[in-house]
Amino acid sequence: MSWIFGILSRSSSSIIPHRCSTIHSQALHTFSAEGLYIAVGGIPETCAGKFSDNDGWAVVGLGLQLVGDRTKILSPSDWQNILANPNPPLRQLDGHFVAVRWSPGIVECFTDQLGLRTLYVSQHGGETCFSTRQDWLARYMGKTEIDFAALGSRWLTFNELSGESTVLGIRKLGPGSSARFTHDSIDIKSTPWLPDQKPAAGSDATSMLESFCRPILPEGVTISLGLSGGIDSRTLLSVFQNDFQLPYSVHTFGRPDDPDVRISRDIAMKLGIERRYFFEPPPSPDKCLLLMREFVAQNQLIEPVSGIVRLRYFSFLHNEGKLMLDGGFGEIARRQYLNRLFLRGKSALRKHDSTAILPLLRVDRGAFFNHEMASMMEQKAIEHIDGLLDTMPDIDEFGIENFIDLLAVRTRFPNYGGLEQARLDGEVMNYMPFAQPSFLSKMFGLPLSLRRNGKLCRNIISALCPELTGFPLVKYGTTYPFQLSSLPAMVFTRAKRKLGFGFVDSTVDEFLHHMKEFVLDTAHSESVKTYPAYNHKKVCELVDGYYHHHLPAAEHVDWWLSFELWRQSLSG
Repeated sequence: MSWIFGILSRSSSSIIPHRCSTIHSQALHTFSAEGLYIAVGGIPETCAGKFSDNDGWAVVGLGLQLVGDRTKILSPSDWQNILANPNPPLRQLDGHFVAVRWSPGIVECFTDQLGLRTLYVSQHGGETCFSTRQDWLARYMGKTEIDFAALGSRWLTFNELSGESTVLGIRKLGPGSSARFTHDSIDIKSTPWLPDQKPAAGSDATSMLESFCRPILPEGVTISLGLSGGIDSRTLLSVFQNDFQLPYSVHTFGRPDDPDVRISRDIAMKLGIERRYFFEPPPSPDKCLLLMREFVAQNQLIEPVSGIVRLRYFSFLHNEGKLMLDGGFGEIARRQYLNRLFLRGKSALRKHDSTAILPLLRVDRGAFFNHEMASMMEQKAIEHIDGLLDTMPDIDEFGIENFIDLLAVRTRFPNYGGLEQARLDGEVMNYMPFAQPSFLSKMFGLPLSLRRNGKLCRNIISALCPELTGFPLVKYGTTYPFQLSSLPAMVFTRAKRKLGFGFVDSTVDEFLHHMKEFVLDTAHSESVKTYPAYNHKKVCELVDGYYHHHLPAAEHVDWWLSFELWRQSLSG
């Protein structure tokens, strides 16, 4: 993560920098003055700042600006000009970032429109602490108690549906936020993102996507595109293949028999594209545990801890001087999010019946909390849905399908994508062309007939690189013909899997057996036995059943381990 950690204090104590340095990792820049300490770290490409005697500013992430048919990555001098404005015009920017500026006794903070980067803040005992790392803030302020009510929708649904922090005593900045901290107050204002919905044509959207795929590259930097077997990365690839001016290569992670890996390999070989392939066995258990703890502390339960096995290669791309682009959030361009809610929840949405909506959003991460905590989380998840719907535009005026996509943008972008985005910013310079406010506004202005069934993406591929239509696509671990639209593709791939033609990923099982001793020791530790939120009997039945009785509960063990390591991260 490219990170910020700061303290605004009534005290001018010289020991504040020392206390803070025991919490955060090694900084690239620090500022220390009367009652104010700010540290910034990560990789230089995603950190910028000005640190003078009395005031300054810092930005982590990437700011983007469309310049003609190219994308400009904002430089430190660009940020200097923007943040010199009393009211910085940040809603004119694309990208993902947290910006902080300060003067004696005052700190101001800003987040990007979609909330792909965020900041946490807490106040106690004459000190205001703020950081992009919730776990560091929790440790410094002694705020280590999990807010199970706030955790409700994050644990029970696809992703968190509110903008609350999951730790008591800590607040979180939402998308499009501005905040002002003094010794006595925290004032936060947020503006939920709303597309302008100006009518747009497919050619407008294509041109804008092409602009986001043509960044003005810093010297010595080339592009690496994450390529899988899906349609979103293939759409971006078709843009690159149609533009011979920018140097680029592709990269793929995963097991060699994964269809995503095989299709990306076949495409790269056929088109003569340089391809980097990453797949290694897990490191030693001791090294793996260090990676696990850091991974869970940063992603805060959006991915199970086994995800570190396949998501640990980005620093290799940074070492090779790459700007990484990928097809993240291309689903908005295909009207593909929350289809279960669209097909079965229209009436509940119109009635604001949150109790009926919750089952359409649920996922099963395992039942190992005690009854009181489980009930509290379920009730709070319903309240989160109520609160979310209250902020949304009129469903009939906005259109049911646009309404559902806006739900996804307002919840999945900041509460799922944002946490992984923060982690990535500490490992490689990167951004997602599909996840830019300017492009998303074009999507909401398109006729729905162009977005449904991936028609826009298919049109772009067919027009810019028709050779790519000859390769099958991948869904649910198996392949299907490029020409099939969403519903036939779903039927086709499910039938193939039932017949035994789907890829079975053994990564989670291999990971859990690699860490077997640690997992069993942890499950039977005194800390777990006495943790009041657990039903310890269920924890033991889950873990022992998996390891000793070969019960098929790998995913639930994975999620329990994730939660346990996350709660440990809050206290260090």
